[in-house]
Amino acid sequence: MIVSFAVLRYNMLGILFGLMLGPILSAQTPINQVPFEGQYRDIVIPQNITAKYLVLTAVGGDGGWIERNQYKFGGGEGAFVKTAFAIGKGANQLHPGDTIRFMVGGKGDSQQYTDKSGAPTGVGGGGGTGIAARGLDGKWKILLVAGGGGGAYWSWSGGSAGNPGHAYKNASSAIGDGQAGVRIRPKENEGESCGAGAFGSSYPFPLSLGSIKSNAGWPAGPDYGEPTGGSGSDQGNGSFFSGGWGFGAGGIGQTKYILGGGGGGYSGGAGGQSGKGGSSFVNEQLEHGPILTYAGATIQQPMDGYALYEFTDSNTLYRTVRLEKALHKCLDVYEGKTVSPRNVQLAPCTDSSSQHWLLDGLFVRMAQNPGKCLNLKDSQTENYANIEVDDCHGGTNQQWIFDAQARVFRTAVDPEKCLDADKGLLTDGTNVHLYDCNGSDAQRWLIQ
Repeated sequence: MIVSFAVLRYNMLGILFGLMLGPILSAQTPINQVPFEGQYRDIVIPQNITAKYLVLTAVGGDGGWIERNQYKFGGGEGAFVKTAFAIGKGANQLHPGDTIRFMVGGKGDSQQYTDKSGAPTGVGGGGGTGIAARGLDGKWKILLVAGGGGGAYWSWSGGSAGNPGHAYKNASSAIGDGQAGVRIRPKENEGESCGAGAFGSSYPFPLSLGSIKSNAGWPAGPDYGEPTGGSGSDQGNGSFFSGGWGFGAGGIGQTKYILGGGGGGYSGGAGGQSGKGGSSFVNEQLEHGPILTYAGATIQQPMDGYALYEFTDSNTLYRTVRLEKALHKCLDVYEGKTVSPRNVQLAPCTDSSSQHWLLDGLFVRMAQNPGKCLNLKDSQTENYANIEVDDCHGGTNQQWIFDAQARVFRTAVDPEKCLDADKGLLTDGTNVHLYDCNGSDAQRWLIQ
């Protein structure tokens, strides 16, 4: 089963959230974050592991943005892919002692011009984020990949934002409109700005500069060598804009042909006047739970990708948010409807879809319709400002910092303001609004 849903993006407030991420759920199920580092990172499944599942989340790097003459064109957002792989002794399971390798994609180069002249320009695509496993037999296999977003471009006749990375649909969709991963050059010059794929690098751009290209995530694979991630560097050449490092690397943007770099991924996205997103992948030959995936949109502040991992006994990927002083009362969407905007209230916990939330980073999304986010109405910060669900747009009024020690949700608009149950009442339908953070029972929440 595959369910679409949208992705978290980290910013400086996200660093604070990331520091608190481990204690959010419980000591038994810590969520671990792997940020972009420009190189791979390995962990080993403990030999004495008792958890039944390894829950993995991958988010590709965003494509770069470009701004000139007060016109700004955003980069494509990296794709989001999440699922749970079974741990055990079976042939189609992950095993204790297996090495898990994270290759997190970086964002593509962006460019801002202060003058009103200059050559048309395309900027870099985001790198894909890949996660692989090596068994005790020494053989590697890809677990999942989230495609990076494409880079934007600008010219005198107009411009265009980059395209987001592709959500995963099925095994055949992993090719998508990507080119570099299957070594196809569709048009003159266009193939040269492709993002790289899992096994294929892009063409050098231009061909006379063979070192300026985006590199595959697993150059010798899938039967030889090992996945290591790849670079999309422009080698310091001022006419080119680097793609993000990743699995594979984002495409390189440049000025002469006005090409935005494609996103890296399982196969790389094509370059062009609007870079295409890289494709995503899930290894469905392994025993796994539901697949949550999202294709993203245009983003004005591109960010690096990331990965999360969690050892747990459940492959359920949503959470409930309960009032600590009354664990039978849950954060609930009025009548369970997703028509925007829709009020948020307290209601008896029933495990209904109106109480299922996806909490990854700064956004709190409805699991049944992840395009809907917990929203501070009109960014108002006075006491009693209303909280609702509305269309996700990534604004600050939809960003929430969960303070795990105080067990409160702080709005990123003003972290001294918290999510609050009106007057601490437990009546069904009690409104949830914003109020001065005071540590009262009306503001203390548990995520389960």
